[in-house]
Amino acid sequence: MKKVFSKRALVAGLLLAAGVAGAKALPAELIMGNGKIWKGSLVGREGDWVQLRPKGSEKIVRLGARTIKEMRFRVNLDMDRYVQMKHNREFDQMLVMLSTALKPFDAYKDIPSNLTRYRLEMMEVYYQMGQYGEALRIASVISADDRNPELQERGRAYQMLSLIADGSVDAASTVVKRYGWDKDVSDAAPPSHLYVLAELAHAGKHDAKAMELNAKVIGFHSQSPEWMQPAELLSAKLYAALGLYDSADEVCREIQMLYPNTPEYDKAKELTFEIDRLRARAESEKGADSAE
Repeated sequence: MKKVFSKRALVAGLLLAAGVAGAKALPAELIMGNGKIWKGSLVGREGDWVQLRPKGSEKIVRLGARTIKEMRFRVNLDMDRYVQMKHNREFDQMLVMLSTALKPFDAYKDIPSNLTRYRLEMMEVYYQMGQYGEALRIASVISADDRNPELQERGRAYQMLSLIADGSVDAASTVVKRYGWDKDVSDAAPPSHLYVLAELAHAGKHDAKAMELNAKVIGFHSQSPEWMQPAELLSAKLYAALGLYDSADEVCREIQMLYPNTPEYDKAKELTFEIDRLRARAESEKGADSAE
């Protein structure tokens, strides 16, 4: 019996060694829950166990995934090329580039890591492409990660914006209340909060309230282009919804002049055609009423 057990153990050990040898090592730094830091190369994962070859050693150690506080990786991403793609709004290519860069770390994606900012980029790309389900999937994970409050806030903002854009207004309202973003609507409230609340009000057909909230973003947070630019686009949409087509047109022209090479530029151009359609329909209905 002892010999059989020994043979099985030997075979299992050989298979494990073969698997480790065949795996592509990933340089990493592991910060454990007890404060200990492991530096080396990840060589594989078996369920709840992560296999690491410590730096300067040939020995493989097994660490429980749940005992790891954070992993830190080096990501192979050509940032100059990525920034150029972003400038050109080449969202498909951006997504491929991000997916390729993050693919080696798929086995560890459930463990907190420094990859959050890359996943946040992917989330925003999905959002700009109108793939709100995919954006929401990533945003929900980021919004629950409290290691970096700034990234968490952005994740939560896009979580709610994805719900709104996807037509899940009630769900978005529930999440807004859960995070308490509706508690402060003063001029000093974060621009992301005010903008999300404005979008939510617009989706609920409360355009006067949306206009008031959105005006606070534009009036008091001009130093925040991430929210200032979409807020100006929302202004144009609100003017159009209220039948103020000349004002909507003027805002669209300003956006195209001030923010070239941005998603807001593209959307403002699209909105201009929609405004022309709405204006023509309004004039036609007015003419029909006059004829009666």
